[in-house]
Amino acid sequence: MKTYIYLLITVLSINTALAQGTIKPISQLGTFNEEPNTSYYYKDINNDFDKFLGTWVYTNGTVNFTINFSFLPQYESGTGNFYDKIYAKIKFVDNGEIVYNSIEESSYNHKDISGANLHSNDSNKISLTYTESSVNAYKVYAHLILEYVPCLLNNGCEQLIWNNTYLKETAEEPWPFVIPTNMTLTRQ
Repeated sequence: MKTYIYLLITVLSINTALAQGTIKPISQLGTFNEEPNTSYYYKDINNDFDKFLGTWVYTNGTVNFTINFSFLPQYESGTGNFYDKIYAKIKFVDNGEIVYNSIEESSYNHKDISGANLHSNDSNKISLTYTESSVNAYKVYAHLILEYVPCLLNNGCEQLIWNNTYLKETAEEPWPFVIPTNMTLTRQ
């Protein structure tokens, strides 16, 4: 009976390893020339995402913004590859009015702010896709760059520099987002 159990565990382990494909560091996502007919799992093997995870806060006058980054392992990309990624839940309050609050949602789809693209020359920077669900009837996506600033560089307080960029099709096109474009958040 023990032999049967060991054999079953071994077969399941091999099957799981084959299903997730060749493991590559997450830092190679988008920079690695993939072999055809091979699946890859871009894994955060160096724990590069850890510095971004947790709750961060920005306050400026009547604007209060809270964001909580979480880790999602082995996300299936739709191409046969898998990758680890981070996603965010947010709470944005402007002039005492709650504009967004996904922090308290249990069925949140983790697609408004998410991604896995570490900058190739700086693991303290990550690029994420960004949208605000209620801005338009259709989703408008922007490019969000987060830069982690460790305590040593900033008077003992970890910071996250938020820079949201969106390429407008015309100069007359209005800015489609209400959350501030540039912020410096502190870890809570």
